[in-house]
Amino acid sequence: MSSSASGSPTDPARAVAWALGLGVLATGGLAVLAWALLVMHAIGYGGFLVLSPESGVAPPDEHRYILALATGACIALVGGPLLAWSAARGPARTWGAALVGIGAGVLAAVAGASALMLVLGIDPVDFVLGT
Repeated sequence: MSSSASGSPTDPARAVAWALGLGVLATGGLAVLAWALLVMHAIGYGGFLVLSPESGVAPPDEHRYILALATGACIALVGGPLLAWSAARGPARTWGAALVGIGAGVLAAVAGASALMLVLGIDPVDFVLGT
């Protein structure tokens, strides 16, 4: 059954497939984000170690970064399809599978990135707004 402007219902399986595809792409982006944050932490640690050894800056903990990436990836890969399935069976059933899946995938990716930063002790709002 295809979705069209006539109001035919969205196939939840197609919406889930769209959200899962976007979740896989988001996981790659989360891996790049975690790596970039780790590199920034290592550069900052190295700079403080050279310029001010008594400052007491903590070295990067790779296990914490792995936990943060796993948390963000789980939210993106599980939350997106669950949200797409729920929306496609509920209030958004007339929107079309692609729109429902992409919307759910984007929401899950943002939630995953926020969770990744929160596990690392970074406020995501301050990170984005630069305050």
